[in-house]
Amino acid sequence: MPKPRNPHNCEPNYRRTLGICSAPKAKKCCGSLFNGHIFANPKMRALNLERKLKRAGGLDRWLVSIGLGQFVKIFRCKRVGKVQLVNLTMKKLKDMGADAVGPRRKLMHAIDCLW
Repeated sequence: MPKPRNPHNCEPNYRRTLGICSAPKAKKCCGSLFNGHIFANPKMRALNLERKLKRAGGLDRWLVSIGLGQFVKIFRCKRVGKVQLVNLTMKKLKDMGADAVGPRRKLMHAIDCLW
């Protein structure tokens, strides 16, 4: 019987599709480092994020695939777009109605890893 896939123990392409990275936090630059370049412009970051989400099958599918399906409804109700997504903070997520800290942290980490 095959074991279920654990996204933390799988090949790099699958991890990249899910938006999961294994880089230590100290090596990342607040999620704005991509191929050695820092995106200071939020529109550039949003376009890059949108491209990655398309590869993952869209925002809703990506959220469900990483176990954060509860955010689909929240993001639809609040009409969160790509620009708002790159500017999300823990406080903004809490203000939207996501009270649990664990899922908020997981989402913030996953967004950082998408770039």
